[in-house]
Amino acid sequence: MVLISLYFFAKYYTKHVPTALVLENNKHTIRLFPDEQDSFSFLLRNTGTIPIHHAKLDYFFNDVIRLWDENHNTPQIHLLPNQAAEITVPFTSMKRGVSRIKDITVQMKDLVGLNTIHLTFDTIYHTEVVVYPNPTKIVGIEHIEKMTLGEYPLSSSLFEDTSQPFGSRDYVSGDSFNRIHWKLSSKMDVLQTKVFEKTTMVSWSFILNLGEIKTTLSKQSIEQNISYLAYLCQYATSKNIPYEMFINVQIPGKHSAFHLDVSKGKEHLGRTMEILARLDHSSIKVPNKRFLLSIDARLAPSTTLFYFGEKDQLSERHFVNWRKNGSRIYLAEKQDIEDGAYLRSWRRANENDMVAGR
Repeated sequence: MVLISLYFFAKYYTKHVPTALVLENNKHTIRLFPDEQDSFSFLLRNTGTIPIHHAKLDYFFNDVIRLWDENHNTPQIHLLPNQAAEITVPFTSMKRGVSRIKDITVQMKDLVGLNTIHLTFDTIYHTEVVVYPNPTKIVGIEHIEKMTLGEYPLSSSLFEDTSQPFGSRDYVSGDSFNRIHWKLSSKMDVLQTKVFEKTTMVSWSFILNLGEIKTTLSKQSIEQNISYLAYLCQYATSKNIPYEMFINVQIPGKHSAFHLDVSKGKEHLGRTMEILARLDHSSIKVPNKRFLLSIDARLAPSTTLFYFGEKDQLSERHFVNWRKNGSRIYLAEKQDIEDGAYLRSWRRANENDMVAGR
């Protein structure tokens, strides 16, 4: 009789406990640079009326992070009814990328040890670890001429800084309605048009070409280029220089390549680093011809341009056109220096002049 009771109790336990064990799943993103330490956690809750004992948690993640305990030796979980337990897992970030915890399972036995229960949480676990690229220094960046919008008034410039009224003049047909100086017009009893100071519009453009499907670039070279780009983005932000970014990965649901519009500041840098962290080697690449044409259509005027990655004769022809339109083009070139690169000013016919204070 006792054995029969234990048998039915074990069956009842096996049926009801899996539905009573709940994994809290709030969205949480941990952002780090390589070689930093943090932790993620699991919160398990027993919503049933039966105690849970000797439960063992297991899960999977990629090599972007490394656990302090590489054997996944999480403590056994014991939960009374309506009780919760939090398991904290410390880790070290290893390299650029995103690590998502998945394939979460709990293994436990019933209270009499007759049955083993394997519980799998099929829903996506919303905790993720985003590891930014490790910025790699580029020598010579400080020698490149930098000008910021509004600091250099030029009478021949195509751009105007609307925050700096320069004066006024009599209204002429064709002047924009919103440029009329109404207060001054009222005083002079004749329409006056605001005149703004002309300035140089200076921004940086970063182009990252990860290659096409059959690229000759190694993963190591691609990672180096991403690290160089991260350094320049940080540098531009520190100098308050606006920048844009082109990457030849296809935007989901579209055929166009990725483009980050011109902006500046810490928020812009944060978005940039997030994008670079989430770049995947397996992403669909935009063919080089289409990529270069999309840059032609959206490239900011009067810019300093930095090109990283794969290039061919078609790329060189576009370099010529960009330079004719006033862009200065620089390439990052790894040299015999520790963990760094030089900037080389692009020239035709393989003129490899290093940037040297000009």
